[in-house]
Amino acid sequence: IIKKTGVWFHLRRYRGRFGLVAGGPLFLAAVVLLQNLVWDVHYVDMTRHQQVQIGEALYEAGVFEGMWMNQEQLQAAEQQLLQKAEQLGWLSLNFEKGRLVVESAPAQPMPDIEGDETIDLIAAEDGRIISTNIQEGFLLRTAGQTVSKGEVLVSTHKEDRNQIVRSAHAKGTVTALVQKTYRCEQPLVYTAQAATGKTSSHYQVRWAGGEIPIGRTAQPPAGVQVSACQRQLTLAGFALPFTLEETLWVGYDAQEFQLSQKAAREFARYACQKALWEEFPDAQVKTSEETETWGQNVFVYEWTVQFTANIAREQRVE
Repeated sequence: IIKKTGVWFHLRRYRGRFGLVAGGPLFLAAVVLLQNLVWDVHYVDMTRHQQVQIGEALYEAGVFEGMWMNQEQLQAAEQQLLQKAEQLGWLSLNFEKGRLVVESAPAQPMPDIEGDETIDLIAAEDGRIISTNIQEGFLLRTAGQTVSKGEVLVSTHKEDRNQIVRSAHAKGTVTALVQKTYRCEQPLVYTAQAATGKTSSHYQVRWAGGEIPIGRTAQPPAGVQVSACQRQLTLAGFALPFTLEETLWVGYDAQEFQLSQKAAREFARYACQKALWEEFPDAQVKTSEETETWGQNVFVYEWTVQFTANIAREQRVE
């Protein structure tokens, strides 16, 4: 016999090499199974800051590149993310063939719902009324009159000429010229927590099955601020199913600080201005006068300011 031909004689040489036959089906099965792994996270119409915020929330919810994903885990992560991110009004996570698509929309501010409580509008400070804008209620003070703090400006009840009590929900604004003095104290020497400059990094690799710490693991000591960041491991530009988590320990300690006169003055001035605009957000300053008193360890700043603002405040009527 010089030569044998035919299919059976050609396949005879591969007898016992089952890997060649099973390799193809196993490869196809691996491709199908690997589609359940998160290989890429795609954010739709989001800024870089929003992507970082949502990515951190997803990571805390256990959703990251390399994890095994199913529909139940996807729904649980979506609900958990909505509970953590109150500023999100709508969120959708869609997973298909290894790609997780994240879509969201910011929450719309809730409209102000007018209450049905019986209220009066009273003066928040002493002042002289400049103008009024009343939508409902009975105006008791008009422009040009001087009012005292706590005085009723707009009433919800009023008797008519027949001594019948009429009611209306008090609503509106009363703009007045107010003069008020704010007093702020700023310590010249104070103690605050400040970074010591000592830092240490701890790493671990997370993947679908768990996590692998790199190096020794330990609990952070007292006086250490802990922050974590995650980086997707890549190879030649392709994302790998592994995430490198870096935990940074930053040491803090109580330190004593000495303020300069310029810094103390700026801090005290800012505190007084903040107090004004927290109390009267629409205040427009007309005139102001500053008084400074320097002590051994404290700086006292007094700011006498004349401004116009809405002084009407709601007060419930029993």
